[in-house]
Amino acid sequence: MTAGWSQSFIRDADFPALGMDMAIDDTYKFKAGYNWSPAQNEKLAFVKVNGYWSLVDHEMNNHNRPAFSMMDAVALAETETYGLHAKVKGLYNSGSYTFTAGLDQQDVSGTRFVDFKMGPRAGNSMEVNLWQDAAITNIGLYGGLEHFVGEYTFTLGSRLDMNSADSNDPAPRFQNADVNSNHLNFSISGGITRPISANTTAGLYIGRGVRSPDITERFINFLTIGRDSYEYAGNPQLDPEANNQLDLVLTSGFGRFGLETTVFGSLMTNYISAVVAPDLQPVGMSAPGVREFQNRGEVISTGFELSASYQLPSSWFINVSGSYTHAEYRDDNTPVAEIPPLETKVTLGGALFSGTMMPELSVRKVYEQNRIDESFGETETPGFWLADAHVNARLFDGVRLTGGVRNIFDEAYYEHLNRQINPAFEPGQRSLLEPGRRVFLELNVQF
Repeated sequence: MTAGWSQSFIRDADFPALGMDMAIDDTYKFKAGYNWSPAQNEKLAFVKVNGYWSLVDHEMNNHNRPAFSMMDAVALAETETYGLHAKVKGLYNSGSYTFTAGLDQQDVSGTRFVDFKMGPRAGNSMEVNLWQDAAITNIGLYGGLEHFVGEYTFTLGSRLDMNSADSNDPAPRFQNADVNSNHLNFSISGGITRPISANTTAGLYIGRGVRSPDITERFINFLTIGRDSYEYAGNPQLDPEANNQLDLVLTSGFGRFGLETTVFGSLMTNYISAVVAPDLQPVGMSAPGVREFQNRGEVISTGFELSASYQLPSSWFINVSGSYTHAEYRDDNTPVAEIPPLETKVTLGGALFSGTMMPELSVRKVYEQNRIDESFGETETPGFWLADAHVNARLFDGVRLTGGVRNIFDEAYYEHLNRQINPAFEPGQRSLLEPGRRVFLELNVQF
């Protein structure tokens, strides 16, 4: 039996890409579990039961911003989540099976308070119901099977989710609308693997996964939560999103050399995205508009992941990896928003002094992303090179010291998925830059 409690408290964290900073974020977490494995049983591997609970109190305000002279804005939110899961794994002569059941609950409430100090609304106040006292309940059942026949390994899994959502305090724009939704989602997947040569194993996997919209996509109400300056509005009547995917995995080993390749293709239906809604007016004065979550349509995605490694003499190694995804809407062939560009990485590492000291150097190349969704407000992102180095040293049993340099060449760069900066706050700066060169030293002690 295990149990754990953790809590964290954050004060006065600045958010340079937002109109407000985080004044308070208090998080409380509790989890407990019970694991049972029979000493001698050829039919049952284990039984696991675990539960969790968390509570987050969150406050954002503009008290340290220039706009505070014109208005006092405070946003409060409280999020409570809890759940209970049970898992059983059994054995039989040619494989194993798994059954899992779970209950997950999420409740969110929050309000924005604004007091105007200047302008035509000076002396007035405004309240915005940000989360509509929303709740989502999900009950899930899962069954999985792994079966061995000679050189073949067959896997099969299915999941049934009963998902329901409601609002106990609908915002004015939903006063006469049905904000309750109930979804019954069925997901299924299967795969087959086998050696195709003395050095290579191939796996083919196919599956359909269905998810209901989350609490943000359903109930958020005029709040800046995306990577841009738009306010976002939820849609309680969204349909579940489904992903139909095929994966081919090749794993090879040739002495010191190893290679793993994954190629995939998928068709997503009822794809959920935030679309600019001209008929909705933002609450904040600096927001350029409102994006409403909608089922955008069908999306076709293809891509690959590649990893190659070579074991050098004297406990040294080199690893090369890369990944790329191409995604577009099926109806008009336009790119899907927020897709990272082609990326490659080379890592060289090893062990010195009988493994007590392990240096590592990595070089990452991210290419330009010019496949963008202009209707989503995306802009092209330039490529960049990034180099990091660190050394991990074992000082004593359970005590490790790690030091190094991140962004060695002090590259000015930003990721394609970085948050965009509102021009009203930082004229001339489009996206939030990553940190420059920095030296770090970490001490890790295990008890």
